[in-house]
Amino acid sequence: YHISLFDKASDDTRKCLFNFLANPTNGSLSRASKTALLNFPIYRSYFDDNTSNTAYIPLLKTEKWFVLGDVKEEDHFVMSSDFLAYDDQMELEFLVSSIGVKKLNRSLFFRKYVISQLSKLNDDVRNNIVENILRNLPSLCSEDPQFEEEISKAKIIPSMANKFLKSPKEVSLD
Repeated sequence: YHISLFDKASDDTRKCLFNFLANPTNGSLSRASKTALLNFPIYRSYFDDNTSNTAYIPLLKTEKWFVLGDVKEEDHFVMSSDFLAYDDQMELEFLVSSIGVKKLNRSLFFRKYVISQLSKLNDDVRNNIVENILRNLPSLCSEDPQFEEEISKAKIIPSMANKFLKSPKEVSLD
């Protein structure tokens, strides 16, 4: 096992290097530099544990990673290890334009990563996410034609009787 300088680097050091690279006033990076930087553990990825925890990692394959623009507080709880964390718009732009990380739209994020995890979340987080989905339903459906069908089958509505989630199609209005 080869130990690099970054294996012993503090999180502050990793963050400092990432911020330096992400700042456009420090110049642009060559293709070779970008490729080399992917091996440094200066990028933050979420855990797969429905928390907002992150860890520093190298990006060995950029096509695997995603970012979500306009992140809401509750979004962090459903981001898997496929997602990179960022603190501001400058970092987001660096990850997308310089590193080549894919930026997901909200409808795809909800369809692929959120809806299937709703039952695992605490009530407050789940309710905030569902409220966000419902509030933005028209734009989500226009952004993604499959979203309306997916959300109509998704178990997003809590049942008063037994705390299980039901889909809109399962809810009786009588």
